[in-house]
Amino acid sequence: MSSDILVVEDEHIIAMDIKLKLEDYGYRVLGIVSDGEDAVKLAAELRPDIVLMDIFLKGDIDGIDAAKSILALEIPVIYLTAHSDKVTLSRATENPASGYLVKPFEPQKLYNTIEVTLERQRKYLEEIDEIENPTHGSRNGKVGVYMDGERPRACTLIPELLDPESNQQENFKGEIIYAEDKITQTPVDAIRDN
Repeated sequence: MSSDILVVEDEHIIAMDIKLKLEDYGYRVLGIVSDGEDAVKLAAELRPDIVLMDIFLKGDIDGIDAAKSILALEIPVIYLTAHSDKVTLSRATENPASGYLVKPFEPQKLYNTIEVTLERQRKYLEEIDEIENPTHGSRNGKVGVYMDGERPRACTLIPELLDPESNQQENFKGEIIYAEDKITQTPVDAIRDN
């Protein structure tokens, strides 16, 4: 299955080159936009699998600020930039973007970064599905949730973790939100409350 990509690049020639490279690899380019405001609007409307985002854009919103809004939609962002100075890198790393490529980049490096990002997103969405549907795939219907940095993670709880006397419980840092086939708190709400 081909993945959908939105390209955000304000230099037309570079944008077209990226589009051709992506299409050569079999990706669908949903659109090319040149400013941050349009990037956020189009990402919300089209829901691409990935957004390739130039950091320095014309307009009121730069790529880093646009990425914040797009990441809030749970759409991964890969930064593309000709700048690799400490200030730019520091600002870019404030967001949990999936990649950072310095232009010009090799097509294979772009492909590899996209594929790693797609795989990470696939695993993330599977974990969210496990959180929202706790008995799906669970051995015993007991699921725990913990935060791994910015991302919620789900895990099937083994009986030892539920036993207060067990020394295994100290290894579990999350809060048990589903036990005995009864939801005690809506999993996603519990995560968002943290």
